Amino acid sequence: KDYWKVKDYFKSIDFNLVVDSILNNNTIGQVNVDDPDDPSFSYIWTYTDSILIGGKPCEEAKMLPEILNKKLIPEFKKYGLPGMLIYVDMNSSWKELIPEIFGKDRVFIQRRRYYKMNAIADYIDNRTNSKVEIIRIDRAIKNNKLRNHRLLNGWVQSFWEDLDNFSMKGTGYCALDGDTIASWCLTVYAFDNERELGLETVSDYRSKGLATAVAKETIKDCKEKGYNLRWHCRENNTPSIAIAEKLGFIRNKDYEIFCLKV
Repeated sequence: KDYWKVKDYFKSIDFNLVVDSILNNNTIGQVNVDDPDDPSFSYIWTYTDSILIGGKPCEEAKMLPEILNKKLIPEFKKYGLPGMLIYVDMNSSWKELIPEIFGKDRVFIQRRRYYKMNAIADYIDNRTNSKVEIIRIDRAIKNNKLRNHRLLNGWVQSFWEDLDNFSMKGTGYCALDGDTIASWCLTVYAFDNERELGLETVSDYRSKGLATAVAKETIKDCKEKGYNLRWHCRENNTPSIAIAEKLGFIRNKDYEIFCLKV
């Protein structure tokens, strides 16, 4: 109920919908402060691969490496990911402080793009690979005999409290090749009528048009629900950039984050 106390600390990075999504209890996350009654520093952990840091750089901030090493990174390593993403205001002293407190050998900068689609295209080509079936994600998750079911379910559970919450406030589609879930696209963050999309394709099924197909269906559903859409990706993620621009997303902003080797 006190999340509002730290909202202003993340203004510079609130184009990342995760901030509002967590602070408004639409996405699972953990909000930490130096002083619950009068906070001057806060960090948000997404329970997956990211932390967002806001407020004043202070002495308490220097405890972050210890907190991450003891609490967050052991949990984070269960996901098998190589690094943690750190979001800060890159126009503040945080940019110099993060490498200082974590160690310059552990931190590097990743460049990213932010795309936005306020007015979803009226026409989206429905043609796709006839050998696959495009179905709603909530339907696929109910069949735990499908291959890659655990991966898909992990995506949904990482962002949403439960499947009912996802079905009520989000949407998404996946591609089925026989009994294998090959690709999926879903809303990962939500606030008011804003939604951010996440996209994944299993390695054996890449470069087959499946990511575009599931993204199209998800976008169509979002349009019917009146959602405005956002899309984030790495500067060097050529396939994601190509799909976003092909489907009508407009490049809104380039930005930088830190990557922490774990």
